[in-house]
Amino acid sequence: MTHHDIPPAHESFLTELEGLAGLASQKSGLSLEVSDDLESPWSFNWATKRITANPADLALRPPDFCRGLVLHEAGHAALTRLFDVVPPALHRNSAVHHLLNVLEDCRLEGWLQARLPGCAPWIRMYNNLLFAPMLESSREDL
Repeated sequence: MTHHDIPPAHESFLTELEGLAGLASQKSGLSLEVSDDLESPWSFNWATKRITANPADLALRPPDFCRGLVLHEAGHAALTRLFDVVPPALHRNSAVHHLLNVLEDCRLEGWLQARLPGCAPWIRMYNNLLFAPMLESSREDL
């Protein structure tokens, strides 16, 4: 586990998150890193087998929000093969990549809830917190 300027009280929570990610993904060598950038999104890097966590979320969001997101990224580690299928030129900042990722997110969230039924409230929490503002603004446009 790699982290920067995390208070000692969070050490056990980070250990829990890393263990949860390993359990869900069944990938050996999977690690958790807390980003130095407060704007950094949660992500998984296939080359390094590393989940990157957002430090602001760890400090300010409920623990179940973070549990849900670490499971989400572990789901990518276990299931996602976009980088095996999509040409490298389309991996980042492309409509194709974003569309495939949205579809993949739905697939892996279903898989996670079937595999770990107790995680459904965690997934619902991060979806509600991350996407509710966007859905609300789109309703106002109607």
